[in-house]
Amino acid sequence: MAKVMLVIDDYNELEFIETLLKRVGFDVLSLNKDASVADTLLGFFPALVVATLKGPLIDGLKTAALAKKQAPSTKVMLLYGKGAVPQLTGEQKTKIDALIEAPVQPQDTLLIIAQLLRMDAPALLDKFEKLSRARHFERGADVVLLRDEKPKGLAGPDAEQGDSISPRIASGDGRVAGPEAAAPKTEREKRYDAFLAEHDEPVDRVIPHERMLKDVQELTDAAKGEEKALAELGERKKEFVRALMKKAGEG
Repeated sequence: MAKVMLVIDDYNELEFIETLLKRVGFDVLSLNKDASVADTLLGFFPALVVATLKGPLIDGLKTAALAKKQAPSTKVMLLYGKGAVPQLTGEQKTKIDALIEAPVQPQDTLLIIAQLLRMDAPALLDKFEKLSRARHFERGADVVLLRDEKPKGLAGPDAEQGDSISPRIASGDGRVAGPEAAAPKTEREKRYDAFLAEHDEPVDRVIPHERMLKDVQELTDAAKGEEKALAELGERKKEFVRALMKKAGEG
């Protein structure tokens, strides 16, 4: 899958986004400061750069400019602080493809990435829903798109009727509505919730690591037992053939 470079100085946000993207298949490289961005861009050549807009160790606008200078086709998405949509100049907007509020919400993040990279957004979101621990990724965030050439499928003031693939409702200023407009649960999620409600004990959709190792060991031991049984059967067959040949020779 596509390469994504993260340049984020908030450790929790960096770890969260890196884990999310890796779990759905992206090739991710992470930095927590922009000192080595230029060299890393040349060596990694990402399709997308996700960076902090402004932080103690990171200047997102500088990172965006470097990314676009080295490879104009590289998409850039910057993270801004909660409730503080940045005011950018026209020139700055040409270096940025999207802004997203941190802490990010996983579905919004995957949706905008899919649209920026022209990927199959429904397929990517479906893959996310099938993750063993997808329910741990529930967080709230607003997404803001920039530039006139908004990716098809992301709602905004200039979106054509029928273009949006997101069930979230966009306001008139192009911002995606908050948690109150969250996408309805899928049938799979509803069935899972119903299943949880019927059981007193918590249910984990992932087999514990220890149990998995035990099961693998049992299967391995069983396979060795079958191999031993087959070997013994082979020896018996050979003995039978030798006995027949000896009897034929005596006759």
